[in-house]
Amino acid sequence: MSTCPVTTFTTNTQPGSVREVTLACDQLWAMGREAAISCLSVETRSFFSMTTKQELVADFSARAARIAATYARFYLEQEEDGKPHLKGRF
Repeated sequence: MSTCPVTTFTTNTQPGSVREVTLACDQLWAMGREAAISCLSVETRSFFSMTTKQELVADFSARAARIAATYARFYLEQEEDGKPHLKGRF
């Protein structure tokens, strides 16, 4: 899968160093769109070449099931950076 990065950063060699970065709304929306498309896509591999690409799931009910499952993971705090002790806050 080839994706363009939202942004790139130059890092240093000092372990544990931190620098705060403020992202603009358009960058945050782009990250959200990328995550949503990834959840609703299936990765396909070409038979003749070694490249892969993402295609949206064609079946409406399959897409609806994926969306419902994602909402459930948010509610149950099972997504990345979830806090299970706060289950149900959304």
